[in-house]
Amino acid sequence: MPPTCCSNNITSSGLRRSDSRRSGWLQLAVALAGILVLWLAVLPWIAAQPPVRRHIEFLEQRQIDPSAMFYTELDTMDQLRAEVSRIHEDHPDAFW
Repeated sequence: MPPTCCSNNITSSGLRRSDSRRSGWLQLAVALAGILVLWLAVLPWIAAQPPVRRHIEFLEQRQIDPSAMFYTELDTMDQLRAEVSRIHEDHPDAFW
């Protein structure tokens, strides 16, 4: 019969494999709970804040897809560039 001292049921961190698996599941559960809290509580709260709400309404009124915000093909881009140029002329240090 082989010696029992060679049975490697302990990981390099000193935990048993079953403890290691339990720890992994616990970490996964904590991460998922954090994501759920962020998605279901924090983000809706941020969206309800007046400045963010105004921005959302601005986008909805102009039918701007927020996922396309970084594309210059938006219809309102020319107006936005003109407005930024006007602000920059009036206040040269406003942006950088």
